[in-house]
Amino acid sequence: MGPNSKGELQVLPEKIAHIFKSFYEDLYNIPQTYKCNS
Repeated sequence: MGPNSKGELQVLPEKIAHIFKSFYEDLYNIPQTYKCNS
């Protein structure tokens, strides 16, 4: 466990948060695009 491992542990939650954020934004945008098309 060197100084590198701590830095990666701090980056990992940011990556996960980014994935979840884009996932939820997609879920939120799907009904809006569906309404616009119909």
